[in-house]
Parts: sequence; structure tokens; C-alpha cells
Amino acid sequence: MSWYDGFFVNKKEKTPPAPPEPDPPSGDLWDLVLDMNWQRVIEHAKEHPRDAEWQGGHWHETPLYLACQHSPPVEAIQAIIRAYPDAVMIPSRANHDLPLHIACRYQLAEEVLEELVRSFPATTVKQTRWGRTPVMALWEFRPKGPLDETF
Repeated sequence: MSWYDGFFVNKKEKTPPAPPEPDPPSGDLWDLVLDMNWQRVIEHAKEHPRDAEWQGGHWHETPLYLACQHSPPVEAIQAIIRAYPDAVMIPSRANHDLPLHIACRYQLAEEVLEELVRSFPATTVKQTRWGRTPVMALWEFRPKGPLDETF
């Protein structure tokens, strides 16, 4: 032990214990999205935001990616994005589709598309493995009408 700056200091100071590791994200939010239980999705994303980071399924898709396949209300999309904003930039492992590509493919409501673009506008020009942008997906999967016969 030694005297230093007026304080008695133990030379054999121990390093403080490391903070505990946070719990890994669970698949609970994913399951709620799969069940399309949108009110619980919103509540769960607020209560357990780490679960929005979970990637599951065969293609390691996030709850946001899955939600974009099931016509969610904009409030559910907002809750998931608030819980994990980077989810809008995470592509599927298979085709490198972003959630925006999927939302365009499934022709989701305009306010959902706006919410997906708001945080990361660069997603609008990202291409899938096959070179498709979200706008291309929006056009390709649009409802076809009689005028489409002439194009």
C-alpha cells in the first residue's frame, strides 16, 4: 500500500467486475408478428426492444422483414423501427431483399412505405441480388388491369 495525493491507495487494486451481458434477443416478437397480433407486437416492441434485433427463420429475417409480408398497420411498423432502427437496412440472407423491397412486393399501404424510407432514404435505391430496386418490385407486383395488356 502507498500514499498517493493524500489518499491511501492499495497497489493491488482489483478491476471492477464486468457488467453482466445483456440477454440475447428472443423470438417472441417474431412469433407475435407471425400471429399478426399487431396490438401485442406494438406493446412487446416497447417492452422488449432487443427482440426486434432477433433474426430467425431459414433466411435469418428480422421481425420487421416478416411484418412487411403480412400487411401490418403502420403503428406496428413504427414500433418495430423505434425498437431497432437498423432493421430497415438488414437484408434477407437469400436474395438480399430489404424490408422495403418486401413491402413494395406486397403492395403495403403508402404510410408503411413512407415509414420504412423515413429513417434511411438510401434504401430506395438498394438492389436485391437480382438487381431489383424497391420501385421495380412495386411495379412488378402491382395489381394488373386491362390497360396492362397494351404494355
